[in-house]
Amino acid sequence: MLTFSFGKSNVTNLAEPRDYRSPKFLLIPVLLVSVALGLCNICPGVVGNYHDDGIYVVTAKAMATGQGYRLISLPNPWPQTKYPVLYPFLLSLIWRVYPHFPDNVLPMKLLSLASALGFLLISYRFLTRFHYTAPAMAIGIIAMAAWWPWTVYFSSMVLSEMPYAFLSVLALYVIEGALRRPTERSRNLWITAAATLSALAYLTRTVGLLLIVGAIIFLLWHQQWRRSLRFAFVSLIIITPWVAWTYLVAPPQGLSPMELYYVSYTHWVSDYLGGYLSTATLNVFCKNLFYCLSGIIALSNPVFVYVPLPVNFTVHAGIMAALVMAGLGLGALLALALLRYFRYQLRLLDIYMALYMASVLVWPWSPLRFLVPVAPFLLLYYSRLMELVTERVIARLAGWRWQRLARALVIGFAASGLVLNLAFSVVIVRETMTYGFQLPPTAKSPGGTWDSSSGAAMRWIAAHTPAEATLSGVFDPMVYLYTGRHAVRGFAINPVESFYAATPSRRSISEPEEVVDNWRRFNVSYVVLIPDAEPLLSRYLKNMLVRHPQWLSLSYMSPTESVIIFQIHQAALRR
Repeated sequence: MLTFSFGKSNVTNLAEPRDYRSPKFLLIPVLLVSVALGLCNICPGVVGNYHDDGIYVVTAKAMATGQGYRLISLPNPWPQTKYPVLYPFLLSLIWRVYPHFPDNVLPMKLLSLASALGFLLISYRFLTRFHYTAPAMAIGIIAMAAWWPWTVYFSSMVLSEMPYAFLSVLALYVIEGALRRPTERSRNLWITAAATLSALAYLTRTVGLLLIVGAIIFLLWHQQWRRSLRFAFVSLIIITPWVAWTYLVAPPQGLSPMELYYVSYTHWVSDYLGGYLSTATLNVFCKNLFYCLSGIIALSNPVFVYVPLPVNFTVHAGIMAALVMAGLGLGALLALALLRYFRYQLRLLDIYMALYMASVLVWPWSPLRFLVPVAPFLLLYYSRLMELVTERVIARLAGWRWQRLARALVIGFAASGLVLNLAFSVVIVRETMTYGFQLPPTAKSPGGTWDSSSGAAMRWIAAHTPAEATLSGVFDPMVYLYTGRHAVRGFAINPVESFYAATPSRRSISEPEEVVDNWRRFNVSYVVLIPDAEPLLSRYLKNMLVRHPQWLSLSYMSPTESVIIFQIHQAALRR
């Protein structure tokens, strides 16, 4: 049992492991393998095939070239309020040092890899320094998280997951450490540093606001009134300019759903989806809960692959609501009983993870990518659950022999999961090196390489389209970055329909009439179609070619038919 002083309050961690002996040198090969996987998974000159990564690079270019924080790839370069500014700002510094695109993509991706390495190191130190688990268990957790295919994927992309993961865990570490400092002055300095790091995490991803809220709750829980005020004040000072920016340049009235998708999540969800109705909210919560549970199991052993199964919870919403509320109530009672039985002290990580996972469960978007920045902590709680089952439940109900068998099965399952995670990551890296761009772990191999499909299409666009032309495509930031042509999507995604409906429908994206209206609105000259990524749009275009052959004409097709470019005849379209 460990007791440490927090000034006026004492906190006891009664869940502290008894044995802290550890072969810490094993952490070095774990991290070296992780870095090697990330380096091999990097495609130096390719960006934009995730869409969000293209948006980050576009806004970085805008800031680096003195155009402000704007989406300069769009025909109307709206100010960006969707993604917080810190990560694009860091990318813009790289752009200033390496101003030639796509040569500067490699250092941008190395920023993600360096952030991933820092995230894993700080996570290990956080888990062991503050006695969340024994070092031997922490090394296993870090290895599992580091070799998880999704960690390898995001650590080699120009995306904000890894920078946020690093800043958030570093903030957690400093917050916990602040209240253990020997003097009042050092505690206040560490609280100021913790508030600064938490605010920077929020300026990297909006979900970082929950880190600030969780830290304040933690400080108030331990009666640290003055320090909680200091934390809140410092955080507020740092985040206020960004919050003011989002209100001052809020999107004007009359924007289409597609434009709202680019500039503001909140306006897009509230205006386009109507905040999504209560039945949809229940559907989102239930399916996100299912996805998260399957994702956590896949994290511990990738034999259980995360797949968005077509489970529709909207039928009999009243019954489902009652079952969900009953389940949550029983879960809460069980948690309180366990906390009291084991005399477990609520800690900072518990508060943060409760807030974080609650937001993931209600946000209408496929949740797997949101699990990456907290993967080590999910594994921590998973290991605690397994320990509870084997050491307490089975031991008391079935005896020590069954307990030893259950413990051996759990260890074998974890060991096989670690090996399989590494094997799956190696397979993904091999595919990346073969095709020339990163593939998500659950994606099937494409029909051709980057150079033979997307790269060749970008070169054709640059050579055969007017410089003032506007193009439409699902990877529009990529089109702008590689060709200099303005580009925009022709449709808006409805996430409730795309990710949560039992079967895909036309409501997953804009209706055909809306797509055509967007082409007219932005005077689109060419459509860049990726059939595998846009099956519904492919169907729309086939129908248009039959009903209105004068609207479109085929201009380009890649050898593998993975990229098709149509010219739009605006004169015929506007008749």
